[in-house]
Amino acid sequence: MAGLAQAPSVPSESSTFRVESTQVQLDVQVLVRQRPVANLEAVDFQIFDEGAPCAITYFSHESASLRLLILLDVSGSMRKQVRQMAETARQALNALRDGDQVAVMAFARRAEILESFTPDRHAMEAAIRRACEIQDLGAGTAMNESLLAAASHFPQTAATTPERRAILILTDNQGLNYLCPDTKVVAALLTRGIVLNAIVMANTSQPKRRESLAGLNPDFTPPDVFGLASETGGEALRSDRAGKSFPEILERIRTRYLIYYTPPPAPPGMFRHVRVELSPQAARRYGRAEIRVRSGYYTTR
Repeated sequence: MAGLAQAPSVPSESSTFRVESTQVQLDVQVLVRQRPVANLEAVDFQIFDEGAPCAITYFSHESASLRLLILLDVSGSMRKQVRQMAETARQALNALRDGDQVAVMAFARRAEILESFTPDRHAMEAAIRRACEIQDLGAGTAMNESLLAAASHFPQTAATTPERRAILILTDNQGLNYLCPDTKVVAALLTRGIVLNAIVMANTSQPKRRESLAGLNPDFTPPDVFGLASETGGEALRSDRAGKSFPEILERIRTRYLIYYTPPPAPPGMFRHVRVELSPQAARRYGRAEIRVRSGYYTTR
């Protein structure tokens, strides 16, 4: 495959870069044996938009700011795990950089914002601790509705400076979604450029294939945080110790690659597929690397 032409000078870590509304943002993770690869540069990536190669216009590893919403399942079966996260919150939040902002939301049958986006780490930690005491969000677990509520808390418009957007959900992937299919959630996350990451209880299995649910009421669907994370380019980390996994996954979220590129012209409102590959030289160095990135994006209306 022919190499991808790069911009003559790709703005990066130390550059002042203004994001144009036509540019597409990609939040990319590269893994080898499930461990992140942390020393790649812009020349190590190739971007394809509906199969057409595109030049990178901005590249960053760690300097771009992060806007993160922590979404905590506080239903009865998850309270122990929420308490564990609260106990390690201070350590986990040390992965943040100046300019990062975090919001905290709790959910069961309903979702409630506990702290809006703030750079104040003490406020973040206090909100996570408050989640341990919440008792009035209803019986049951409505994950997809809560993810939509979380997505709506992010700004509708893209930032004018490089910014990564992510949700970190703590869940056991149990419950039932009513009139809220995965496609609706994926569209909301992709439209606002949000990557979904998850800490999922270790004994949780992925839901049965949709085909096996034929004959059941189509208004009800099982949660599938694994599929949602995959569509947005995030990861779902299985764990039976949320407190231990919280610092690990927050560090992994913080150190992903941020890439911008100018896409080919396309009519507004279309969904376009994106593919990211390592350059031939990088592929030779890292062999069978796994690349996580969102499946595509919607063109601006």
